[in-house]
Formats: sequence, structure tokens, C-alpha cells
Amino acid sequence: MKDNGDKVKVNKKQTVLLSIGILFICAAAVLSYHAVDNSLSEEDKQYIPMYLSSVGSLPETPTYRDELDFIISVQRSVLNIAPRNDGLPFGQKREPKELYEAKTGLCFDRSRVIEKILRYSGFKSRHLSLYSKGKTGSAIKSLITPDVSSHAVTEVLTKNGC
Repeated sequence: MKDNGDKVKVNKKQTVLLSIGILFICAAAVLSYHAVDNSLSEEDKQYIPMYLSSVGSLPETPTYRDELDFIISVQRSVLNIAPRNDGLPFGQKREPKELYEAKTGLCFDRSRVIEKILRYSGFKSRHLSLYSKGKTGSAIKSLITPDVSSHAVTEVLTKNGC
């Protein structure tokens, strides 16, 4: 005769595996919902040259220093075009056109445009968000707590890495 203890152990194991599966599916759904399209639209391709008009071009075989100078020039151009430190309204697109026309933006608005300009110019880049743990004491809590200090930055792949 089988002991009920074996059945309980199997049920606990199944419950744990099912819970992990559900958590994984939920996390994938949240990440998928919040995924941002990083492709360059035709509109982006019209506006990006306006940002690059004050930026020198990269040589055909740029050195690491050339790449850094170009990236710094792109940052300066975006800041010169959108110098006011007010965010674009929530619900509005955050693309090169919107920042160019509004002449204002916060770090995440500017970072988005810098990423697109660098991709247009042949670099690989990605968006990073940094969150302070000072208010919450926890990285996880900082992600879900309103009004936590944060900053958006762009990571760029150069000849010497990121």
C-alpha cells in the first residue's frame, strides 16, 4: 500500500513547477508588452540628418577616438536642439521628430533619440535605465515604486567595446 506522503510530495513539486511556469509566462508577457521598437522609420530618416548637420562625419575607417568624438558631438547636438529640461507629454511619441519640434525633453527622451541617431550612423546601441535604491533599499522595489530617482542612458558599442 502506498503512503499518502509520496502523493503530497508529488503535488508540492507539481505546484512549485506550475508556479514557476506561470511566473515565467507573466514575466514574458510584461516584457513583450513593454518592448520598444528600435527600428528606424522613414520619418526618423528625415529628421536625423537635422541633428547631424552640426556633427562632423566619421572617417571611413574611424579610430576609437573618432568614434568617441562623434558620439560626444551627437550628444551635444541633441542637447542643443532640445535644451529645455521638460519631458514630452505622456502618451506622445518619443522619436527624433517629436524632440526636434518640441525643443525639450528629459533624459529618456534624449536617450531615445541619441540611440536612433547612433544606429542610423552604423553603431549598435541599447537603452539602459538606472534606478536609485536610496528610497526603497531594494533594486526590485525601486522598479515598482513611483517617484524613485532614475536616469536613462545609452550604451554604445565602439571598437573598444561598450
